[in-house]
Amino acid sequence: MQLTYRFASYEYNPEKLEGSVASMPGERMYRGIKVQTAIHAATSQKHGVHNLKYRGVTYEQ
Repeated sequence: MQLTYRFASYEYNPEKLEGSVASMPGERMYRGIKVQTAIHAATSQKHGVHNLKYRGVTYEQ
């Protein structure tokens, strides 16, 4: 990959990294040992309306 920085050109060739895909969700590798991790479902949080005041000016967020 040809890169240029402040009019200096140079060639950059990053090394390819090989990763492994876990066979099951929640299964990961840590320092060469398989470990189980918890899978958390994303939850939506409903935020209420906040009445705020800054330097005497009231606004809602």
